[in-house]
Amino acid sequence: ASRKYVDLIYGVSSKWANWDPPKKLEPGDFGVIDSGSGQFEKEGNIYVDLAADETVCQIVSRYPPARLPSRDQYIISSSKVRQLELSADVHANVGDVVGGAFKGQWKFDKSRGALLVMDRPETTVIADQLLTALIGVEKLRGRYLITEVFSCPGYVLYLSNKSNETIGISLQADGVLPSAVSPGAQFDSAWICEGGTGLFQKAYREEACFTPLYQAKTIRKHRAARVEPRVYVVRAWVDVEMPWGPLDDDGNE
Repeated sequence: ASRKYVDLIYGVSSKWANWDPPKKLEPGDFGVIDSGSGQFEKEGNIYVDLAADETVCQIVSRYPPARLPSRDQYIISSSKVRQLELSADVHANVGDVVGGAFKGQWKFDKSRGALLVMDRPETTVIADQLLTALIGVEKLRGRYLITEVFSCPGYVLYLSNKSNETIGISLQADGVLPSAVSPGAQFDSAWICEGGTGLFQKAYREEACFTPLYQAKTIRKHRAARVEPRVYVVRAWVDVEMPWGPLDDDGNE
């Protein structure tokens, strides 16, 4: 399930989904992506584990991660998922709101679909100047470097069950529920999720402690020019490609 979810989100965003958002990911983490699960396997962090190299340490210290302005919500849905409704208004029978509360509905068909909703996400990135300076670091060769992280206090992720269905997601005030909730609805202190027979994950905290989404790059060599008898090779950071082939609806190659 995790690999299919990651694959679907990547297909529309070119970003990597984290199937386990409570698992903390940070800018500068480096490692590999497991081809079986689609999950990032951390081996270290450039701001911590490259400190032994004095030259690299000096470079890294000059370029700490930069935090970008936050937004109300960030929503990603796979290509065959259709948004039916999204409103900045909360339910009429709900009192206080959490953050930029909203409600929305999404329609899924008989193919597998994925949805990610993040509330008040904060984006933290690595400076391009630092990436350029790290191209020659041997420890990063063949590894994936997390260059951008989306962290948030609340998220919902959903992987559908290959059936025609409509799901509804609402963001509510802490401890306040609408007077009428559909039978079978899933809710906690912030989220109400209605409908759907697939896999839901959701949580809400006061701090932006979840990382449902990230960007990763790797160093690749390519020939820039050929002038006999020399070959000029340029190394550059490129987006990480999926380490698996096309997947069927069950996540198998």
